[in-house]
Amino acid sequence: MKKIDRLYNPFFVTLFSLIVSLAIYSLIAFSFKLEDVVIGLIISAIIPIAVAFPVSTVMIKYHKKIHAQKIKLAELDSINKKLFSIIAHDIKNPIHTLKGMVDLLTGNHLSIDEAKEHLVSLSKRLDSVLNFLEELLDWSKRQTQKDTVVHLLFNCEEVIHSVTNLLDKERVQKSIHLTLENIKQTIFTDKDMYAFLVRNLYSNALKFTPENGSIKISTATKKNQHLTIIEDSGVGISKEDLDKILDKNKWFTQKGTSNELGTGFGINTCMNYLQGINGELFIESSLGNGTKITIAIPQKSPN
Repeated sequence: MKKIDRLYNPFFVTLFSLIVSLAIYSLIAFSFKLEDVVIGLIISAIIPIAVAFPVSTVMIKYHKKIHAQKIKLAELDSINKKLFSIIAHDIKNPIHTLKGMVDLLTGNHLSIDEAKEHLVSLSKRLDSVLNFLEELLDWSKRQTQKDTVVHLLFNCEEVIHSVTNLLDKERVQKSIHLTLENIKQTIFTDKDMYAFLVRNLYSNALKFTPENGSIKISTATKKNQHLTIIEDSGVGISKEDLDKILDKNKWFTQKGTSNELGTGFGINTCMNYLQGINGELFIESSLGNGTKITIAIPQKSPN
């Protein structure tokens, strides 16, 4: 891009055009012995300045636009490759497993107890696949729509209750105690995006909190930001793994405390969504001491 800037720099192009124009005119004036040399020199200087500067300005803006589009396409290509890789592993494999399980059941190769045990394990894998598909569909919709962010004024309590009710089965299975504190605040942002953020981060908290653990969700305002805080008493995150999680160019995932599966797509998408609305994601954690994740969204007025 720097080479393009130098090549199409308006001042460089104008100066170059001026020198060439004056040189050509001087050569013609000397060869044909033109009488009014001064007027000719003035004209030969004005014309390239008047033409070259605006033309080169337009050209460099055009090349910058093309360069930005190439970068965006490269990013999307990289994301698509990651998506296909994840789809091949995290969707194809459970489907093959399901087919194998059905074949075993229809062939009477398993006892009832064995079948129940395998079906419970398979159910967890399918839940993970369904959650991932929901995230993928939401992401795809936002990539294809022009107006990807639609700001609305809504109450956080409505979204948080919707998310916790959706994942209540997982919470009950692990006997995790949930506390909701000061969640009735209003916020002006994209409601679907906010629900996606809360759902993914709460799901992660459930995933990495052991049985009989606890999770607290609360909201607050600080320095013109709306904060949604999700704290858990889970296994925590090492400094090394935290660096991997916060790297937007990587998708990092681990199995949960009950061997729950993940893709790494959700947390990465959360960070990208927040970046698009000038928000931030803060993670405080250490091994064995749980995790505190804060969603910080700029406060805006609906007016």
